[in-house]
Amino acid sequence: MSPVSWVTPDWVRDHLADPEFILLDPRRPMKYMSGHLEGAVNLPVYTAFDEEARLMKPGPLARWAADAGLSNDRTPLLYDSVDGQNGAMLSWILQYLGCPKVLLMDTFFEGWKADGGDVFYRPVSPTAAEFSPTINDAIRACWDDLSQGSSGQLIDFRSEKEYSGQDGEQGTGGHIPNAAHLEWRSLVGENNAYLAPDDHLVSLFNPLLRDSEGPVAYCRTGPRASLGFLALSKLGYSPRLYDGSMTDWLRHNGPLESEVPA
Repeated sequence: MSPVSWVTPDWVRDHLADPEFILLDPRRPMKYMSGHLEGAVNLPVYTAFDEEARLMKPGPLARWAADAGLSNDRTPLLYDSVDGQNGAMLSWILQYLGCPKVLLMDTFFEGWKADGGDVFYRPVSPTAAEFSPTINDAIRACWDDLSQGSSGQLIDFRSEKEYSGQDGEQGTGGHIPNAAHLEWRSLVGENNAYLAPDDHLVSLFNPLLRDSEGPVAYCRTGPRASLGFLALSKLGYSPRLYDGSMTDWLRHNGPLESEVPA
């Protein structure tokens, strides 16, 4: 089961001052400075990747989280704005680092604000902590796994045009062979709900998952696929995220398909 637990805005409001939790805002600094929850430390998730969309190595990645205040005796509590990709990716990173539990607010920040939740604008200075990771490779897919065929059903969470090869330069269009397609936008909930209702998610995924192994989510650089990983985990699947996604696949000159299954 996923270590991600969903909490309501009311629950968050009641626990903002609880030292058992560390409140992390994964959005870009400009979004954070435009309004954030009380006590939230800004940990922009894009800073965990280099310019070529490569995730930091485990040691520097753990220090990155520790510098924001994460420790082994505090549970991370996350929230995000519409479209949820930053929170989904940070929740995956924290699971990869071995956090036994990650909390995620089930309503976007815009919903919190619209319902009269307190909003703060001054940045919160983090207090660096000590954090020892326990890397969880079981939730990560890499080139070696996919190129050797040791993976479950691939799901491409990009747009239809990207998947079919209509939106790409020559030699870079199409999808990883045998990948199913589900555009990430269909996973996002309405009225500031983070994800669509479970029954809707089940109706989206069930036709795609014919493999008994855990599904593998990918997109172009990872964020959209991380939302797929989050939704699959919520439904009780055991997915993996190919965080390098198509950028890494093309870096290795992996083969592509452009045919769209009937």
